[in-house]
Amino acid sequence: MSKEYKFILIVMLLAAVISAAARLPYLINSERIVIDPNNTVEIEVVSGDTLWDIAERLNLPRDTRVIIEEIRILNNLEDSTIYPGQVLLVPMPQNELAAVK
Repeated sequence: MSKEYKFILIVMLLAAVISAAARLPYLINSERIVIDPNNTVEIEVVSGDTLWDIAERLNLPRDTRVIIEEIRILNNLEDSTIYPGQVLLVPMPQNELAAVK
């Protein structure tokens, strides 16, 4: 094997590992994404909202980044782009979840 071939192989392997790691947000802080469709509510996005803002307002005992990923999965969002008037399914806020139990 030539040195150039080995170098290209190592670069491609490194790129594949980095790409795979970037696609595993559910491992943030060792938290796994748990989505229970029975414990969700609908909210309407208002002007200025971001997924971060919405996730923070839910007051859930999980990392905000994990909640954002849950919202993206629940709503089949390709990225974090949301629009005013859009209705999103979100994990039930902590205060509502306590009232249901």
